[in-house]
Amino acid sequence: MKTKKSRLRSVSGFTLAELLMVVIILLLASSIATVGISSAANAYQKVVDSANAQLLLSTTVSSLRRELAMASEVKASGEKLEYTNGETGLVMTLVSAGDGIRQQWTNTKGEPEDHLLVTEKAATKGMISSFSRITFSDGVFTVSGLKIVKNGHEYAGLKAPIMIRAVTLDAAPTPTAGP
Repeated sequence: MKTKKSRLRSVSGFTLAELLMVVIILLLASSIATVGISSAANAYQKVVDSANAQLLLSTTVSSLRRELAMASEVKASGEKLEYTNGETGLVMTLVSAGDGIRQQWTNTKGEPEDHLLVTEKAATKGMISSFSRITFSDGVFTVSGLKIVKNGHEYAGLKAPIMIRAVTLDAAPTPTAGP
């Protein structure tokens, strides 16, 4: 009998205090890992948003250049621009709205149409492009304050205004008779 009692007392194990300390240490380690992972995810998202904003800014500048290069009969008021589209011949208005830079016009059926200059697909994840002022003088459009915003935070922008020269199409040369 004494051997059984001595054997029970000699069996080693963990005390309740030791088990609680191990659980507390594991909880602290997991909370630190969770904070570290969420910080890394936030930093990654900021980098991705910044890259997307730069791409959207480049796309917006290209779209503005393509749209305004062939414009004629221009009337600029600062916050909006009215012009005749060189491809379609329609009178269009370019305006910086709350959801991005928009083109507005009346189609050949007399119905109003409106769409974003840069599609929502290109303006990924809630980013919008806008400008603060657009002017036209001596055949040159000047777009100031071009920026990309998401949830009220500016991710990219141009400090200097962009200038776009309107191309004037002269009449085709008259063919001459050969020798």
